[in-house]
Amino acid sequence: MTGASARAREIGVAVGLGLLAGVPAGVASFVLLETLARAIALRENHAAWLIWALPAAAFVISAGYHHCGERAGGGTGLVMTETDTPSPAGMPRRMAPLVWGATVVAHLFGASVGREGVALQMAGSLADGNGRWLKLTDGQRRTLLHAALAGGFGSVFGVPWAGALFAFEVRRRWRPGVVMVIAAVTSSLSGARVVTLLGHRHPQYSQLTVHLSAGLAVRAAIAGVVFGVVAVVFVTATEMVRRHLGRVGYPPLRAMVAGVIVVIGAGTLGRQYLSLSLPLATGSLAGIRPPGLAWLTKLGFTAVSIGGGIPGGEVTPLFVTGATLGGAVAVLLKAPISVFAGLGFVAVFGAAAKTPLACTVMFVELFGPDATVLAFVACAVARVVSRRHAIYPPRGGPEFTQMEPTHEGRWKQ
Repeated sequence: MTGASARAREIGVAVGLGLLAGVPAGVASFVLLETLARAIALRENHAAWLIWALPAAAFVISAGYHHCGERAGGGTGLVMTETDTPSPAGMPRRMAPLVWGATVVAHLFGASVGREGVALQMAGSLADGNGRWLKLTDGQRRTLLHAALAGGFGSVFGVPWAGALFAFEVRRRWRPGVVMVIAAVTSSLSGARVVTLLGHRHPQYSQLTVHLSAGLAVRAAIAGVVFGVVAVVFVTATEMVRRHLGRVGYPPLRAMVAGVIVVIGAGTLGRQYLSLSLPLATGSLAGIRPPGLAWLTKLGFTAVSIGGGIPGGEVTPLFVTGATLGGAVAVLLKAPISVFAGLGFVAVFGAAAKTPLACTVMFVELFGPDATVLAFVACAVARVVSRRHAIYPPRGGPEFTQMEPTHEGRWKQ
């Protein structure tokens, strides 16, 4: 076989692996997004009383994981570690339906969780199941799972280029081979396209415009410091909840206690902090001054929900936390509220996930290129400030168990 034909075959394999990961990821994200939208609309428009049943729902969800989940309880951390060293057992086939059903129920009853972790788990489970069925080699499975990270993230948020970069940055693969790059890009692009073709419409945000200046860049850097500190607060608060609730011996009881706390919070502080809370973010992005401590309240609701073992993700709640925080910081710095809400939208998550480059690209895909420099400054500074505090395990780190609280402390990068 000549060099050219070998290269062509290599590219063909990469595209095939990308489609094998991306298409199922897109279908899974479509199903997830549509069912979540219906569950949230049902509670908000027709059955507001469901929030009072959140403790019981959290108990049932956690009991299902505890008694039937087995390795599927490893959550997003299991997907991350499998991309480094695929195990002979592979990703549990039950993970995709289990995490989908549990997350839809969690949102139906108002838990403050996200959706990206669900998309990553579903994409990883489906991709690895296909890879083992096709009897792929360990190297091909590693590439396939890596592509699934890209496809899951890119499809669930409609940001294919950020999704492709996210997969490399979150696992710190800075010297990937050509096959892995092509597979990740193919997966993310195809996954996002499938979601659109099936009829889902992602939220459309206004394109942000700004007149760049040195003073505005300095204010973006100051905001980046705040974003990084808040990312640390979120990771620390979630771990504190996990550690303290870990004293409760039976995991479903921990989730139920978390549900009780969320219900009390909703009754005291308002229901706008339940579930995804996207209206809080869209208001700030539209230039509306947010309530001063909305970001802290949303952070608290999410830390309790995630730390208590209710399945979901952290990203969308961190988007909302960041957007409302950015709006509040903008008022103090006398900066444009909408622009700084957009910076916070991506930078808080970028600091918590250690993905500043992917989040800068996400900013461009969501809000346009006008403030790209400011986004890069805010994300980079936030990443430096957040140091080793992270929501995902480091590459080669210990397996993270979502449903079973650990006592090993935060992830070390």
